[in-house]
Amino acid sequence: MEDTSVDLFQRGIDRLCDPTYFAEVLVLTNDEMDFSGVDSLLKSRLGTFRPVSLRSYTLLSTPSEKACVVGFFNSMEIAQVAEVHFEMMALLIAVLPEDLVEPMSNFAEMMFSFAIHFFAYNRSTLIGSWLVDRGGVRYNSLEDFGPGGATGWDLRGQSLVFLKVDPNYNPTYEEEMGQTIAKRHNGTFISTINYMQSADFMFSPIYMGVKCTFVLLPEMFRMCYIVPRSRRKSIFAILIDPFDYISWGVLALTIVIVSCLLAALGETYRRYGIALTSLELLMMSINGPTHRYGGRFEVRIVGIFIMMNIVLVSCYQSLVISFMSAGRYEPELDTLVQINDTCQFFYDPQRDGILGYKFRHIFHTFEMLESEETRWTNKVCEMVSCFKKASSDGNDVGELFRYSKVQTGSTVMMNAIFLHSPMRALIQRYSFAFSESRLHYFPQLKIGKEIRGRNGHDTLHDLKVEPMSPSELLIVWIVFLIGCLAGGIIFLLEMIVAFLPKKVRILKRKRNNTQDLKM
Repeated sequence: MEDTSVDLFQRGIDRLCDPTYFAEVLVLTNDEMDFSGVDSLLKSRLGTFRPVSLRSYTLLSTPSEKACVVGFFNSMEIAQVAEVHFEMMALLIAVLPEDLVEPMSNFAEMMFSFAIHFFAYNRSTLIGSWLVDRGGVRYNSLEDFGPGGATGWDLRGQSLVFLKVDPNYNPTYEEEMGQTIAKRHNGTFISTINYMQSADFMFSPIYMGVKCTFVLLPEMFRMCYIVPRSRRKSIFAILIDPFDYISWGVLALTIVIVSCLLAALGETYRRYGIALTSLELLMMSINGPTHRYGGRFEVRIVGIFIMMNIVLVSCYQSLVISFMSAGRYEPELDTLVQINDTCQFFYDPQRDGILGYKFRHIFHTFEMLESEETRWTNKVCEMVSCFKKASSDGNDVGELFRYSKVQTGSTVMMNAIFLHSPMRALIQRYSFAFSESRLHYFPQLKIGKEIRGRNGHDTLHDLKVEPMSPSELLIVWIVFLIGCLAGGIIFLLEMIVAFLPKKVRILKRKRNNTQDLKM
């Protein structure tokens, strides 16, 4: 090549293969090319800031993500040989004749979604120039590609593209930053989900390690769980729920202990058994004292027991009344142990194999996924990214499901800036500025204020109390009838326990008198 073209080529390499991002220049040639000429030309001119390596297309292994690849192509056959390595190259600069630009451009568009850099030369005169294809736009000079102008940061109407790889992720922060860059530097901002579009940066919860430089975000990536809502409790649970099982057990144990003391040491209860005394104390707990007691010991024990019952009955009545004001449900699945013991998960090889989540109940058929009611009945749960919960405010899972409070798998969130992007330095500069200025949560805060303004409330969600239905309020009459029935049964038991021994003694006396008369 001419010295003018070589100088132009060298300046382009220094600009595209910035030593800040690329530690090496990898030169690809075919076996028939003379290595000595390439060695003397490129190593002497490009090896000032970084090492230069020569490699054959046929001997090419996976290139380093920190290598700027310069390929010399004199035919399309050589390009097809290197095709298997195209996707692993962070930045490829193709040096080729002018007649191969269009075929190579059409061929590379099938393999790349980023800018394609050509240094095309005339086969006869060996005069070369730069060509760049990016997003369907061709730039005939490197001076027109990327930031430039008098300040060196002018985008000159070019687009800054953010690739949204996760449909559940809310790119509010990236959009705010991209729009700020576009507004301040004479450009435009585009957020896309098209993988074939030339993108400059994207959100990445996982370190891929290829073709990108990463900027940490002040947030964590987590996994959330969609679980079935709890079942509604039976109306009869109101009678038991005011006290837990331990409290009921302590109350029963107190009645038994007091019954034993009164049956052994009481003045009037001494002639009764423990069973009759326990029934008497149970009736006393509900209706109060039933007769006059004698003796200081008996009066004090019964008095303390009645005072305790007054407190317990008052608490019980108030809790029952409060429980009747709204429907009540079983405990929600808000711990990982509950989810693992209760939920059923559909088999997912990525979740079970790559992420390493091993749940107890796994099913492989689709019968449980036929409808929302079937999933709820079989307690089918789902593990999703927490971005889905944040973007939908928890309203996209149906009436029978909800988001659990459990969050697992915390990893650092990052933005991946593509090394082939000409705006990589500008994006990295603003990413650091936004993080250092604590502006990461500003876009979400602004959207939250807009939502509260539209709803007219101080909170994002209104409290919803579901009242009890008229049929469920029949518990009052049911409890009354149960109380009457229990009172009648206890009264009959007291009568039987009190008068049965006397009746047995009378019958025995009559039978003895009859036998004496016969004798």
